[in-house]
Amino acid sequence: MEQVKLMPNHTVVQGETISSIAETYGFSKWETIWNHGNNAALREVRPNPHVLLPGDVVFVPDKVEKSEDAPTAKYNVFKVKLAKLKLNLQFQDINAKPIAGAAVTIAVEGAAAPPPTTDGDGKTQSVIKRSSRNGTFVLTGVAEAQLLIGSLDPVEEISGQTARLNNLGYEAGDTTDPKDEKFRSAVEEFQCDNKIKVTGTCDATTRTKLVTVHGC
Repeated sequence: MEQVKLMPNHTVVQGETISSIAETYGFSKWETIWNHGNNAALREVRPNPHVLLPGDVVFVPDKVEKSEDAPTAKYNVFKVKLAKLKLNLQFQDINAKPIAGAAVTIAVEGAAAPPPTTDGDGKTQSVIKRSSRNGTFVLTGVAEAQLLIGSLDPVEEISGQTARLNNLGYEAGDTTDPKDEKFRSAVEEFQCDNKIKVTGTCDATTRTKLVTVHGC
């Protein structure tokens, strides 16, 4: 016997990803929501399900609760595989060279999230709760900062462009105006460093490169 619960459309707020939305509605796999036909239009404009924009509307399909037959005369064990969310970080020096083998302390929602050192490419990967939104890192003797998990806007939005530029050290400020002098200067510097025609405009070519260099 199966019971069906009707689910609503979900309007994304800052800090949410498809993984956290799946967690909210009790889905073990975020793909069940994301790959639904009613989310086809959203997938067209948001190729990365973990980079959504506040105000995006995600269709949440009906949740089907299944029952399994099992003998009552013995102890039964049921296992559910839950998708894991991984936090990937990469640390580079001012010359964009990986900081390899460095001691790093990562905490997410107050809980330690190993590994304790960066790999040869300056990277770390930690398994975190799907609902996680906040964290911190301390790169011993180098830097420390807050982590806002799920708060990166899509690169098509100027807010997503400035965030990526700032994360990469280009000091783009915090503007909603693509003609802002500080923002244009940061774009020009990024274009120069990556051998893109310097225009100060974050065009499609620049946005694609920005995602590649930033990692998402």
